[in-house]
Amino acid sequence: MKIQLTYVDPHQDPDDEYDYPSQPKEITLEIPLGSGNGVELVRIPAPMTLEELNERNLPQPPEIIEGVLRKGSKLAIIGKPKARKSFCAIQLAIALASGRKWLGFNCKPGKVLYIDTELSEPDIRERFDTVIKTLGLKYEELNNNLEIWGLRGSVYPPLKNYVPYIVEHIKENDTQTVIIDPIYKFFDESENNQEVVSAFCNAGDKCGKAGAAFVYTHHEKKGNAGDRAVEDAGSGSNVFTRDADAVVQLVQLYNSGDEPIDPRDDQITAWRARFMVRSFRTPRDKTLLFKYPIHFEDTGGLAKNAKLQPSQKKSGDKKSPKQLRQEELKQLYEEDPQLTLAEAAEYFGNNPKTIERDESELGIKLKRTRQTKA
Repeated sequence: MKIQLTYVDPHQDPDDEYDYPSQPKEITLEIPLGSGNGVELVRIPAPMTLEELNERNLPQPPEIIEGVLRKGSKLAIIGKPKARKSFCAIQLAIALASGRKWLGFNCKPGKVLYIDTELSEPDIRERFDTVIKTLGLKYEELNNNLEIWGLRGSVYPPLKNYVPYIVEHIKENDTQTVIIDPIYKFFDESENNQEVVSAFCNAGDKCGKAGAAFVYTHHEKKGNAGDRAVEDAGSGSNVFTRDADAVVQLVQLYNSGDEPIDPRDDQITAWRARFMVRSFRTPRDKTLLFKYPIHFEDTGGLAKNAKLQPSQKKSGDKKSPKQLRQEELKQLYEEDPQLTLAEAAEYFGNNPKTIERDESELGIKLKRTRQTKA
């Protein structure tokens, strides 16, 4: 990889919206494309002194979800199947297009590109129509700010194949937010593969550099949701959620004895929204109710006695962290025989030597390098 220091006049660089006259230095990297296919030239900022940083005085981007997310940042919405993550993402898209609140947070109105990889066009239309009407909105209140891109049957992984178009769309339409629901369709290899996950995160960064927030829904790790920190909740590599600037995790709440949350309506479920934010003070957990098709705050205290799902193990059967790790490692190996030692170590946040000992005790053998597809 060759590195060259170049000087660029910011006024003549329309592709970099964050250039300022006080900081014209950039570094040009030559990144090998692999298989002898040449190199890609990319430009990144050069190091600067603290004085130069202060002179540059780059302003903070505006908050688009107050106290949670800024324009150009990344948000992950995490939850188990049936957490209604897609409806939560649709509500967010509508809130960001109309300027209405989302889960109690104020939203800044702007243009939204909603990318659905899973549903047919009639299903997408029906979901949005149902949510808009349930929220008591009219289509004109969205100010023509919401665009839908249905990609069912048209997803060709990885996401970077779509980035040039998305970036161009952001710039041409002054798009404030890009939402992808769900993201798994963009992976042709394991979610534990560090290179695959890193490439996905870089695609989000490119959207951010173009000026749009990048939001995505992702499924949760197996096991008790309350046993993990919010930033470790996402399935696959922990990079998924640790790379995000903000995470919202939806965890279901239960009444004791499996009593319904609302005796008058057994279709209402209760959820705890847990948060991780990088640029703000972490919001307090919120108790939400879901009644098809929307989540809303439990302002009346309907779920005040509901709690996280209790452990299914008897107190005397409590397993050690090592036993829990080995159980999950075996499950990961069964789901992905190409899982590598490095990926497993990164997933659990352990030293590779620890995972090697687990291998020996479990009688499995992780790959040392992942076999990539031809």
